[in-house]
Amino acid sequence: MRAGTRGRPPTLETVALEAGVSRATVSRVVNHAPNVSPAVREQVEAAVARLGYVPNRAARSLVTQRAGSVAVVLREPVGFGIADPYLASLVVAAGHALVGTGTHMVVLMAPADEEDPWFGNFLRSGIADGVLLLSTHDGDPLPEELVRGGMPLVVAGRLSHRLAGMTVVDVDNVAGGRAAAERLLTTGRRHVAIIAGPPDMPAAIDRLSGFRTALAAANRPTDVLAYGEWTRASAERATADLLAREPGIDGLFAANDIMAIGAIRALRAAGRRVPDDVAVIGFDDIDIAADTDPPLTTIRQPAAEMTRTMINLLLGRINNDDVPGVVTLPTELIVRSSGPDQDLGRREALRRPHHVQPPRRSCKTPALARSPSTRENASTKPLPSAGPPPYDALRALSGRSDDDGFGVPIPCRAEAARTQQGTAPGAESSRGGTP
Repeated sequence: MRAGTRGRPPTLETVALEAGVSRATVSRVVNHAPNVSPAVREQVEAAVARLGYVPNRAARSLVTQRAGSVAVVLREPVGFGIADPYLASLVVAAGHALVGTGTHMVVLMAPADEEDPWFGNFLRSGIADGVLLLSTHDGDPLPEELVRGGMPLVVAGRLSHRLAGMTVVDVDNVAGGRAAAERLLTTGRRHVAIIAGPPDMPAAIDRLSGFRTALAAANRPTDVLAYGEWTRASAERATADLLAREPGIDGLFAANDIMAIGAIRALRAAGRRVPDDVAVIGFDDIDIAADTDPPLTTIRQPAAEMTRTMINLLLGRINNDDVPGVVTLPTELIVRSSGPDQDLGRREALRRPHHVQPPRRSCKTPALARSPSTRENASTKPLPSAGPPPYDALRALSGRSDDDGFGVPIPCRAEAARTQQGTAPGAESSRGGTP
């Protein structure tokens, strides 16, 4: 093997010497230029493999005018950007989507509330060929700055104003918020509230808008709300505030799953059962949503599909392809235990019919096939009250037969059993003692 100076990495010159071609030919091969014969390309690639040559990215960029990378920029503080499961899932999915494309990913965190006049210039200085922007807030100057500078740009989630020269990939947040409200209302929840996301984020605004639209259509109050910051702690505070203002809340929609988990914790601290007392619905369907206690009913965002779409569109913009300006993906209701099922409204009525008084019965309990003393005692004692919920209320509300499995004593089953056996009602009490 003919190499350059011992201990130094191979260069274009050493590869050219090894392959027996010119330096310019090696440069054309490693930069994928088309004007190289297959035989010469194979000869150079074999030399590259033998020497372990790695092209110098800076030098290669001078030839291709490409950095070979895209920047994924989170407009959130470092702690939040790393800790938030949804944002983290988008970053991971972006890395997967770039596998096999020859393009690498640079992840940057730059909060939108920090004045960084140099940050846009940094992104346009050649570190990346395009930018994928996550978690933008209203008033963020970065998108317009990048578009003005000619940087290919894709944004996750709509902006408050449209910009030509960029692509927005979003989900139908309005429909998702509406679906959450309709689910709560159609399954018997009457006093419904929402923990909305930050009011300067279009995604939060849209989810709140959809939720309120459904409430207004059902003639329900639309102002039982508190704002959170996409975090568990903020949702715990918001839930405590809502309960203090509206103790009768029996349905709660949190604008993301992490806030829904915080809401469940606050509800338990206040002595409320989920979903028995308060049904909870989240938004996102992050991985841990199925493992919470109880498992979380939520509105699913297709995060993986959304990220693949954003990466493909960004690569298209980098290559000057004709790509759409807006892509909107659907959301989906995922029903688990924290949210109501179809029978919950009826079951709640069965569980708590405090307005119904248990009827008094003149019949006796049946003579049970146990010990003589037990049977004698059973025949002489009146039927104890079933207590709440009364059986008649259960049967009337449920529409089920006597043998419905609720575990409530069935009145007058004694007479029915004795009639089947040919025994007159009240026979046991006339006997007295052991038969």
